[in-house]
Amino acid sequence: MVAAHAAGTKPPRARLEATGLEFVGAHTSLPEYDKAGPEGAAVVAKLAGEARQFGTRALVVSHPGISPAGEFSEAALAAKVRVLDLAGRRAADAGLALAYHNHQPEFRNSAAEASALLADAIRRTGWPGWLIDEEEPPDQPDKPGKPATGPSRRAMKTVFGV
Repeated sequence: MVAAHAAGTKPPRARLEATGLEFVGAHTSLPEYDKAGPEGAAVVAKLAGEARQFGTRALVVSHPGISPAGEFSEAALAAKVRVLDLAGRRAADAGLALAYHNHQPEFRNSAAEASALLADAIRRTGWPGWLIDEEEPPDQPDKPGKPATGPSRRAMKTVFGV
């Protein structure tokens, strides 16, 4: 999506800054975990470079999770960790921080996947950062879904016309 807006007579960052807004982070999906080799690195590096043109400080990546049921092997988890590490390195190469946007399957099976990704890393590194859990499914009657995201959506439409 960022690439589509990069063309024009005025550099992307200048066009954005002219609105008075700051582009904090660009969000994209990660390549499949089993393709986390050179192709995955190239995809992440390209996206980070495109986002950097807008003056963003972070690349936000997501993926639907290893398994819809929250059950996975150690090998599958290791593959996910490798691609996240790779994404972090490519984001850093572009001068960006990496952020990860979770999805519901990562919290299934007693949050097995999220816990496996976060718990050990936080303890091992003493990570001082923060974590936001976004959980607003639009199709569940006991969750706010669309009404919760409505104000943000209206603001985007008013400011950007989209």
